[in-house]
Amino acid sequence: WEWSQTTGWTRRAVAGPGKRDHTDMVYDAERRRVVLFGGQSVPGTLAAGTWTWDGTAWQESPSGSVAGRIHHTMVYDAAGRRTLLFGGITSAGDAGDTWSWNGTAWTPAAPSTIARTHARLGVTANGVILFGGFQTASTTVARLVDGSCTEVPSGIDPGARYLTALVYAPDRQVTGL
Repeated sequence: WEWSQTTGWTRRAVAGPGKRDHTDMVYDAERRRVVLFGGQSVPGTLAAGTWTWDGTAWQESPSGSVAGRIHHTMVYDAAGRRTLLFGGITSAGDAGDTWSWNGTAWTPAAPSTIARTHARLGVTANGVILFGGFQTASTTVARLVDGSCTEVPSGIDPGARYLTALVYAPDRQVTGL
């Protein structure tokens, strides 16, 4: 389905990844494609497929070593010209891994951090941050810049959260939730 301010919702009858829940997708501005990863179409069957949408057709790409998962988070990092994926639930349990998609392949992007689900990646003026999560209900922010993962003291913070949203306001250079 596609949303247009002019026409509203329009169904696009094209072959693709099929129905899935608990997935995530982002817009890759560098490659001008939507990137979708993971989810499940049948409860308990975790998808590892990476799909891209160019506005006309879906294309499946190999996912390499990234395990299928649900309840993960993704963000497009314009500065790094990549899509980042973190955490979620795999068949082995909760994950704390971070992966980078360059339009062709996934590669490990940072050292593993605290395993968590329902966390959120968000863009900042200086890179990408990871906030919150269900298993740890953590308010610790891990800043992901140039493939490194550094724990940043949160100081005064909004408190433990999961299933939240992060948004970057470039005119003010702040990230809010």
